[in-house]
Amino acid sequence: MVGFAWQFLKQKLFFWLHKSQKDDHSHKDLVPLPDTLEAELLQSINSLATPTAYTDAIHAALEDSLKAGRRT
Repeated sequence: MVGFAWQFLKQKLFFWLHKSQKDDHSHKDLVPLPDTLEAELLQSINSLATPTAYTDAIHAALEDSLKAGRRT
């Protein structure tokens, strides 16, 4: 079930991105975000957890570097 949902979302995202590249978008049509909304969005983004795989990879790379530095 998860595989189907992921595949569906991937196809929708690809379609949306492909379609948006064809459309003529202009930055002049965009309206800036209000400061309060921007602050709320940034706070929400910063409060998201970092995926464990990322932190594990960084820790492993640091550990390898430190071990290599101790050998020299």
